Amino acid sequence: MSHITANVSNKFKRSAQKSVFSIILFIIVYILLVIASAILAFYCLKIGLAIITNVRGLWGIIGAIGLMATGLIVFFFLFKFFFSNLKADRSNLKEIYQEDEPRLFEMIYTLAEQIGTDKPKKVYLAGDVNAFVFYDSTFLSLFFPTKKNLAIGIGLVNVLTENELKAVIAHEFGHFSQKTMKIGSYIYTTNRFIHNLLYENNSYGNAMQSIANIHGLIAVFVVLSGNIIKAIQWILRQLYQVLNINHAALSREMEFHADNIAAISTNGYFLSNALLRLPYADGVRDRVLNYYQGKIEANIKTDNIYDKSTWLLNFIATEENIAIKNGVPAIALTDITKLNLSKLNIEDQWASHPRLEDRLQNLQQYSTPTTDDSEIAKYLLNHIEDYQVYFSEQLFQSVNYEKVPHIQSLDAFQEDYLSTFKRSTLPKVFNGYYDNINPENFEFDQFNNKEHEVSANHLFSTDKLSLATEMTALANDKETLNFLLNNKEHRIKTFDYDGNKYKKQGIPEIIQQIDGQIESNKEKIAQNNSAIFQYFLHKAIQNNQLEQYKEHYLAYKALNQDIEENIRIINDYRSQLSFFGETLERQVIEARLHQLRESGAETRFQALVEKISTDELFAPLLKEDEKELLDRFVNTGRAYFFDGAYMNNEVQDAINSINISLM
Repeated sequence: MSHITANVSNKFKRSAQKSVFSIILFIIVYILLVIASAILAFYCLKIGLAIITNVRGLWGIIGAIGLMATGLIVFFFLFKFFFSNLKADRSNLKEIYQEDEPRLFEMIYTLAEQIGTDKPKKVYLAGDVNAFVFYDSTFLSLFFPTKKNLAIGIGLVNVLTENELKAVIAHEFGHFSQKTMKIGSYIYTTNRFIHNLLYENNSYGNAMQSIANIHGLIAVFVVLSGNIIKAIQWILRQLYQVLNINHAALSREMEFHADNIAAISTNGYFLSNALLRLPYADGVRDRVLNYYQGKIEANIKTDNIYDKSTWLLNFIATEENIAIKNGVPAIALTDITKLNLSKLNIEDQWASHPRLEDRLQNLQQYSTPTTDDSEIAKYLLNHIEDYQVYFSEQLFQSVNYEKVPHIQSLDAFQEDYLSTFKRSTLPKVFNGYYDNINPENFEFDQFNNKEHEVSANHLFSTDKLSLATEMTALANDKETLNFLLNNKEHRIKTFDYDGNKYKKQGIPEIIQQIDGQIESNKEKIAQNNSAIFQYFLHKAIQNNQLEQYKEHYLAYKALNQDIEENIRIINDYRSQLSFFGETLERQVIEARLHQLRESGAETRFQALVEKISTDELFAPLLKEDEKELLDRFVNTGRAYFFDGAYMNNEVQDAINSINISLM
């Protein structure tokens, strides 16, 4: 059988060459450091032995021991990596076997043979929405081949078709077949080596401390050793940066190459669909986890988050007018990027994966749109429900419930989620417009009763919605550019903005341009809000509902004013408590507390808390423990500070009351 091959780009070759150079550079520098430390250890031992031989007295012997310890501590520091364990953590994985899952293994082995690579040493399942290759690395990995393992996420098979899963696994086998994976394993090992010397020093530090505790004079030499080690670490830190940047660049090229192999062996169309759906599905899974995070106090959990995730994935997609095909959403790139209208593009030299847009563009050359008639990939697994329950239990095993939790069924989850969704979601006619824009306050006599030739679809169109989304993107772009301009440590030569390339010196000009766009968008939003008010005013008159419209609008206006005043009260109280985090003299603390009470800020906040805990609109939204806390705050005197010490419980109640009031 002929094996699948894909052309290697010149950029790939250059990245590989740079990675090889960085490995060679590390080896040279490391050898030089070892030689220097060996010379230091030799002379420390030689001088120490000479002192012991020729100098009488306890202090001389202790000083000699300390000097010899200095050389040995520095020398052995450079070799402690060889005693570390680099075995990959498998605690969140579950190994599966061919006899249990023959259909999945048949797919895996057929692909491996087709691509011309080794079969995975072992196959594991994971709980997330992902698939990956991993291997155990030791110092010997620099000299001998390392068998690779394949991990497939249950969250992945839950949201992909069989054809899409096949494409994803083919991508991973694309990594198996890459000769540069060996370079990657070299860099991984050297990175782990340097990381061990830079950041994994607790045991070595404890040993040094034990030596220092022997005698004060020896402690002086241990401190000297520590300073020499810090100098070595500074050198290694520079190498670490070079290695990681070069490895990241190589990793991005390896991803493109693995995509090409997968696309040629299957169809780039299937891999593109998978790449589009995975971040969307991952976000939905996080929503389910956040939902159950909020159910901990109610002692509610699930024994299977995956059936909930599948239902919610399709529900949200349907709400966003995304077609469901083969039981899963057909996600387009615009469905992912529609809320990200940033015009700023800065190449992330530390990123190990290319941008999704770049991967999709690369795959177009190998993509043939076709009908995917395969079923959901989870049906490849004979024991899918057992795996779903196993990984769901893993997610909840660290959660502490007050009593035995109630297991929520899928029907109960759907009912509760839909109930909350309906309460917190405006009608579809608004198209999410008010998710980012608050209705403005208008006076009725500002407008006439003439009908305007405009429809609700126009007022709440995608173009109008994008005005607010673009405002957020512009503000974020401005913040990023200001950071780059003022942060001298962040090295950047060029960046792209709105499709044009600029040097760092051009940042002030772009910021000025962004400010102009923000002002223009504000004006357009104000004009549209005015047109919306006029539209509904005319509809109310047309349907003889003007009085009801006025009543509802004025009620909203009053509520909005109340909320603004409440936020002002909360912020005033919070700002006057800010000194709690400072170290102050007793007299200053007492003066600040006196000022707090004299200003009336505490009294106003207490009245607001009482209102929130009893208000028919807000009170039902409070959890039981939140209501108890607010009641305690209202009905208990607050000293905050007594007999020279803060009253921690009362201070914490005040802080928690502020947080609840802002929710």
